[in-house]
Amino acid sequence: MSRETTMAYINDIATRVNDPAIYGGASLMVGAGFSKNAEGIGNRKTPPDWSELATAMYDELYPKPSDTAEVKNWKKQRIIKTSGKNTLRLAEEYIAFFDRNKMNALIEKNVADEMFIPGEIHKRLLRLNWTDIFTTNYDTLLERAREDIFPDKDYRVILSQDNLPGSSGGIARIIKLHGSIPGVRPYIISEEDFRCYPRKSAAFVNTVQQSLIETTLCMVGFSGDDPNFLSWHGWLHDNLGENCPQVYLIGLFSDMNESEKDILRNRKIALVDLTDLLDGSEKDKYSEAYNKFIDFLEVKAKKESFKDRAPFYGYEDIPYKKLENEDDYIKQILEFSEKILEEVGEVVLLPKEERDEYRNYFQDKFNRVLSITEMINNDYLHLIANLIRIQRLCLIPLYDYQANKLIKICDAVKENNISFSAEWMMQIYLYLLEMYRVDSDEAMYQDIILRSEQIQADLSDVSQGLYHIELAKHAASFFDGEEVKKQLANIGKSNLKIEIAKAGLFVQLGDIELAEELLKECLSELRKMKMESAFNASYKSYLSLCYNTLNKWWNRNDDYSDIEYKGNRFQTRRIIIELEQDLREEILKERVKDDTRENVFDVNYSSGKTILIGENRLQRLSFEFILMLDALCLPLFSDQSFLVPSAIRNIMSTSANTYWKSSFMVRANNKDVIERAFSRRSIAMSDIKMMTELYNNIWNCVQKTVYKGFDERNTFLSHNNALNVLSRIVVFLDDDSIIELMKHIAKIDIKDEEHIIGELRGIISRLSTRFNGKIAEAILDVMFIEADSRLCMASFFSQLDIKFDDSSMYYTNAIELIKKERYERDNGIAQLLCLWRNCPDDKYKFQIADILWNNNTDSFPDSKMFYEMIWEELPHPDIVDFAELYKNYIYDGLVYHVSDRAIFRYINLFYLTSSISDGEYTKIDFENTQLIEILCSIEHVVKDKKKKRHGIDFFGEESEAQQIRYVSEFIAMVYVLKVDDAEADDILEIIERILLLIKDNGANGIAMDAIKCAIEGNYSEALGMIKSAFWSNDEKAIGEASLGLQLILFVARKKKQGIMPIKEATLEIMDKLQYSDIKYVKSLWNLLRQPILKILSDDECLQDRIAEVYKNCIRSYSYNGLKGDKYYFEAMYNCNKTLKGYIDELKSHRIVVGEALNDVIKFVKSLNVPELSSVWI
Repeated sequence: MSRETTMAYINDIATRVNDPAIYGGASLMVGAGFSKNAEGIGNRKTPPDWSELATAMYDELYPKPSDTAEVKNWKKQRIIKTSGKNTLRLAEEYIAFFDRNKMNALIEKNVADEMFIPGEIHKRLLRLNWTDIFTTNYDTLLERAREDIFPDKDYRVILSQDNLPGSSGGIARIIKLHGSIPGVRPYIISEEDFRCYPRKSAAFVNTVQQSLIETTLCMVGFSGDDPNFLSWHGWLHDNLGENCPQVYLIGLFSDMNESEKDILRNRKIALVDLTDLLDGSEKDKYSEAYNKFIDFLEVKAKKESFKDRAPFYGYEDIPYKKLENEDDYIKQILEFSEKILEEVGEVVLLPKEERDEYRNYFQDKFNRVLSITEMINNDYLHLIANLIRIQRLCLIPLYDYQANKLIKICDAVKENNISFSAEWMMQIYLYLLEMYRVDSDEAMYQDIILRSEQIQADLSDVSQGLYHIELAKHAASFFDGEEVKKQLANIGKSNLKIEIAKAGLFVQLGDIELAEELLKECLSELRKMKMESAFNASYKSYLSLCYNTLNKWWNRNDDYSDIEYKGNRFQTRRIIIELEQDLREEILKERVKDDTRENVFDVNYSSGKTILIGENRLQRLSFEFILMLDALCLPLFSDQSFLVPSAIRNIMSTSANTYWKSSFMVRANNKDVIERAFSRRSIAMSDIKMMTELYNNIWNCVQKTVYKGFDERNTFLSHNNALNVLSRIVVFLDDDSIIELMKHIAKIDIKDEEHIIGELRGIISRLSTRFNGKIAEAILDVMFIEADSRLCMASFFSQLDIKFDDSSMYYTNAIELIKKERYERDNGIAQLLCLWRNCPDDKYKFQIADILWNNNTDSFPDSKMFYEMIWEELPHPDIVDFAELYKNYIYDGLVYHVSDRAIFRYINLFYLTSSISDGEYTKIDFENTQLIEILCSIEHVVKDKKKKRHGIDFFGEESEAQQIRYVSEFIAMVYVLKVDDAEADDILEIIERILLLIKDNGANGIAMDAIKCAIEGNYSEALGMIKSAFWSNDEKAIGEASLGLQLILFVARKKKQGIMPIKEATLEIMDKLQYSDIKYVKSLWNLLRQPILKILSDDECLQDRIAEVYKNCIRSYSYNGLKGDKYYFEAMYNCNKTLKGYIDELKSHRIVVGEALNDVIKFVKSLNVPELSSVWI
């Protein structure tokens, strides 16, 4: 063997040790001979090798004969029996003659582990970057050397195969294969031990075998006839056969003859003879040889930096500064880019370190080269193609100015008839297509497609495959499943990356079976490929991620696991996680900055603003993240989905048209993403044409798709997520789109899945803000006949004015439904409410009454959905005594069931049926004894609540704060009704006790305090309290104040006193709502609805002032409300609804609606907000 061969071997080992991600790494197996490098304590020189250990066994088994004539033969036999594999038979004899314990004792005595310490060579060897270290040695020299070099380098020590599972991630391992002194026994030494080893220690054998496949195995401390060496290589060769990789056997082999070397070479054992490193002058050639070997590996570890390798690094790349020799510049950069692509060009994703390094260098070079347009030739186009490949690996977006230059270069190639490689031109086109797709520039996208089609015949299968993947992604953005399938079918022979991307796109289409078949083929192909570790880590992990999207958690195939590459920098999963973490941290930093700016203490303080040229780090990371997801073609995982809306938001401004970005978020197929990305604000701020296009594409996809399940992905989206998006966008579109969507919802097969009913009712509720008579009339058959009863669709239309040309069919259907039970009966009741309010028909009156009441007028008919007041609206038997029913229901609820049912239901009914309310329901008057019982029951519960104080909702469904508020309102109503009753002293006394109790529980009792002032004639103070409460931003106080205002009106009317101050106070409260905290304004308008109707709707003279207040409020809310701000829009919406209620009330009093109010209605309609305009249709 020549020195050149030895150095070539050492160079290969060094390359693998120092750059395992690229070249596959190297593992080490350490034999007994390496322990000779240990340092002895006292008179100990070196630990024994195999031959010396065998000699100790032989001497005990066969004592030296006293007869001189027999000594010669004894010595001969000792040489034979202590050589090679004969030592295993000798150990077998020793154990048979003595026993295993005796053998253990002999090993421990001769190895004398405590008498040696690791030498410097041990420490130097362990500091190298081995993937794993295996050892057949019994001593603990390696373990102790590990302790000496910690924390510079660390290893996980594996003493038993039971410790192997889960040990392969992170740090490298020292694996003791044959036992370890003092406690890990048996020591593997005998022939029987070695015979049974592959079976008994299969996990160890498999681990070494896997290491041999994935890394290069180097063996030190073994001789050519070492039984450990021969056994281990034999097992591996038996298992792997001809596929067994080459193994490096490192040592001093000058005494080995050529025939022995030939035998080893034939077994794929490369001898690294360290003798070639010596010059013959060394005193201790063994240690000197290993030191020089490690010297070389350490020198190679100091690998050339990227900066040192890269030509023109740090060159001031200013585009307008002319290079001295442009041709040389291009050739050097081209040569270097070829090297980079040779190293990493085929991986799925680049690790962060490479991305950062390459980005900073190659972006400058890309811009420089784009400015050199005078010498467009083959090398120039080749370089641009290479730079584009690297840029895309670095997840760098193409910018408009760069795209324009690329277009000019392509035009120049055509105009000047420059010969070019179609492969290189395709790289330019693919980059342009990606940019125009992401920017939603459809015209330019189609232009590049026309150019690309002209060179298809000259492209390789791989380039054609990349082109069709790009076209499939383009079709996916338009939710065109058929076109995606067509493009994927056009892909012929390709590479592993394209095939996995295809599988990912099939998963997005919902074709799980086809995707799984593709992945099986990819896994088989990957196993056949003999590639370096970086490639295997990259693709096995990509394959694993794609397999995970199949969601086969119940029948998972561990063959797809990428756990063995957990520590590899090129593992795709690891790269994704690291990028996600970087983006998450950067988003958090931005939020902290925003919080800091908002919470500055100093008055008029400003930290100033930094003007950023180009992209900032957050935008860059966001682009990297989105381009990475786009490149992988996989459905998104939940952790990725969480980041998508933020990432898209950070890059939204980079293009005028944001269609693709919105489409990408929809295709995340994630409810949380949809809710965050398609808020009212985001849709309102988007271009309506773009949103209409997005809606139409999703709608067309839904129309063409046959869904397997409501929440199962099919053609990019599950049915529920598609409807979620559609229902958000459609409220901004025309009535016809809503009608279409409602018809579609009615056809959905709900089956027996309750969650589907809930989701669909939520969607209908969202759409209901747009419902009007026109929409209702267009879907009457849907609402009354076709829709599933569990949706109870008519309940969303019951407050609308609907025109029925012929209601008989609908009455017939509703009557049939109320004969049934549960949800069908409730659906029938909802339909009857809708019909009876709009077109009552006496011919059905008695039939409806008979079915609903079923000859039982002692209690209300059964319903799980509606409050008790509806029975008075619907046809009912004449003998029904509603006063008695209401009274019994309220009494029974508040006395006997207050702890297990919702208190609001009873108190609300008490209000509606009391003389305080102007409602048309039958009025009732409780006897004092009944009220005392009710109040005592409530007092008892409130007292009990105060004692327990552990948050149990005594009053049923509402929160504790709401419960207390309802109690406060109830006692205020009873107080007003009974304060002038001479026989109600007991009632008033209990009320005072309850008032003290509820104030202790957080109520403010504003209604009671205000009406007490009003009863005493001090209206100014009473109204002052009410106004302060409305402006307090205290929800509990506001709720009570609304009722308090009505009760003050009730007191004034009862005492026949003037109510103008009350009207003025109400107007003042309304007027200030344009300045109030917007978070509370929505609720304030809702709470003011009844007071406004009761207090202001009978006064024609106040119309102009009221109109001015409404207009000012709606105008003040509209600036942000039209942008979709939640609070402002809700304030605007509820203010508009209150205005509609006020005008309807005027009409009911036969008061003419004046010009000022009509101007407000015109103003509302001019805002072009469908949800506001629908109210007036």
